[in-house]
Amino acid sequence: MTDFEKLKEICRVACHQRNACKPGFESLMQTSTVAGILKVWKENWQDVYESKYADIMAEKIAGVYANMRDEFNANNVFVNEPTDRGLLIVAPASQQAGQITVSGTAKCYIFGSGNVLAKDNAEVYCRDSQGMVTLCGHARGFFKDGQVQVRDFARAFGTFQGQCYNAAYILLRGGSVADHGHLEISAWNDAVVYADTRRKIDLHGDARILPLSQYVATPSQPTQKNNDQK
Repeated sequence: MTDFEKLKEICRVACHQRNACKPGFESLMQTSTVAGILKVWKENWQDVYESKYADIMAEKIAGVYANMRDEFNANNVFVNEPTDRGLLIVAPASQQAGQITVSGTAKCYIFGSGNVLAKDNAEVYCRDSQGMVTLCGHARGFFKDGQVQVRDFARAFGTFQGQCYNAAYILLRGGSVADHGHLEISAWNDAVVYADTRRKIDLHGDARILPLSQYVATPSQPTQKNNDQK
């Protein structure tokens, strides 16, 4: 079986387990090129990322990517390697790669326990509790879970466990953030802000502020020392 056939088989299995829509499945099965497969992925990416399809695809993709890297990169799709453009997939195998830098205007999607440093105007999407993200510059992060450091003028939205510095903007829907500096923090639902000030911290619902001295970082969170790089 060729690498392309393996990629197509990964798509077929993922579609069946996802119960993918018929038009999308037919488009994948009819294409005869890597570019065609990636085009269907990108056209349906938000649905792909939020579904079982993405978990299956992410688990298998690193195995075929090495031999198809040039074709993926030509279509602005990258797997477990730094990029400043296109779409970066950080799959479970990224544990072997250490921290991966995404910069420029690239969009990064983390599956499993990837470790990502986002700079410039990059965007990061994470939905796994083991995902580790550092946002610098004007990067933005969108989280359903994860361990996060937010620095400079970066912005973080969603549910996560994290720390913020400098002029970071935080919209926290759940989880907690330790405040070492911020532009503005907006906390909702049952989110917790650990801070020694109430300046520009807005609380909604059951969100609350606790003293910064009570904050205890989880063992998996990136340390401040590791994330001072810009």
